[in-house]
Amino acid sequence: MMSKVFIGGSISIKTLDDNVIARLDGIINKNLTVLIGDAYGADKEVQQYFASHKYKAVTVYACNNRARNNVGAWNISNVQANGLYGRELYTQKDIAMTNDCDMALMLWDGKSVGTLNNIKRLRSQNKRCIVYTNGQFYECSTARN
Repeated sequence: MMSKVFIGGSISIKTLDDNVIARLDGIINKNLTVLIGDAYGADKEVQQYFASHKYKAVTVYACNNRARNNVGAWNISNVQANGLYGRELYTQKDIAMTNDCDMALMLWDGKSVGTLNNIKRLRSQNKRCIVYTNGQFYECSTARN
């Protein structure tokens, strides 16, 4: 069974450094399925990286059939969030990715509440989560999937 990795991160992240690129290359080499959101920032940067490598095992999660970014024209997992707006709307998408993944890589600027909430949600589900912040990787859970 192919593992599913949820990759998420802060909107303020506009570039991927060599450490993150090495992790993404590892995901490609292991042929893992990537679950990613449609936001600007980290989501879009990671999408662009996978698209540039013509990586196919990507699913973009979007709310109400409207993907803001789907750089590689991948399949979309639609999350119904009718009547919700802003952070509440996007939280539904994040919950779906957390529920659907086996493990996660979070690119955190140290400030984003959305990314921090994803980390907390992953921990509460005892899923393996690697956080990249301030140039370092940290294991944020005790689970080993």
